Amino acid sequence: MASFVCPGETRLGDRWVVRDLPDGLLMAVIDGLGHGRLAYEAAEQAAMVMESRPQDPLERLFAEVHRAQTGFRGVVMSAARIDTRRSLMTWLGVGNVGGVILRHSPDSSAPRRHWLALHPGLLGTSLPALRSEAYPLSGGDVLVMTTDGIRMGYADGMRQGRTPQELADYIIASHRTGNDDAMVLAARYPGPAS
Repeated sequence: MASFVCPGETRLGDRWVVRDLPDGLLMAVIDGLGHGRLAYEAAEQAAMVMESRPQDPLERLFAEVHRAQTGFRGVVMSAARIDTRRSLMTWLGVGNVGGVILRHSPDSSAPRRHWLALHPGLLGTSLPALRSEAYPLSGGDVLVMTTDGIRMGYADGMRQGRTPQELADYIIASHRTGNDDAMVLAARYPGPAS
């Protein structure tokens, strides 16, 4: 994980969640609307919901976050549940909090990229019809999730061999907008659980 606080602010309005599950992992990136204290409070509220119910289906988690945003600014959010027994990732995203799978390619120095679909909306204001998507994973694949403080194109020209932390640090340093909170969460899938 790497993050950047909007200049002039003291609190990060972006939040990440990573929870171990019996069969894998739940990862989420949450962006409170705007920046500053009110964005921070909205993102924290969403994270509390996610952390309290990590095994719920993603659609139910997003609906619960939407309901819990009453009285808050609202959030956009992306989440992935990784099932290590089936080498499968379930994905759901609402708003402009994106994600990409960098597919490990043993025959090339550049990974293939698969951008993950997003639903338009703002949790707390407009809940779209939610439908998660499933993607198979292979050992060495890397999931990168970003908030809207990161400019598009961050995955162009990426090379294999960097650790997830090196990727997150590189993206924050070279692709943040500089006028908003920014966050990157990256994880490498090692392969099926033994």
